[in-house]
Amino acid sequence: MNNVKLTDPTATISGGSIATLAPGVTDTTTFTGTYTLTQSDVDAGTFTNTATVTGTPPTGDDVTAQSSDTKPLPADKKISLLKPASWI
Repeated sequence: MNNVKLTDPTATISGGSIATLAPGVTDTTTFTGTYTLTQSDVDAGTFTNTATVTGTPPTGDDVTAQSSDTKPLPADKKISLLKPASWI
């Protein structure tokens, strides 16, 4: 596979494309994705991460694969108050 690229609609992706990736080889270091959860993500209770990879085979049109993973985001609905006092 040549010119392998990774895209993600929510994350900032760093790392360049992979010029050539041999059959059966796994690359877990070229790309890094960063996303900061928002309050609306927490309010929704889940976050779905979807990434798409595209590459050019030796012959034929580009091929694409997509992976999606949904993670629960439990909301911590606790509140506390600490009020120091001095007795004279």
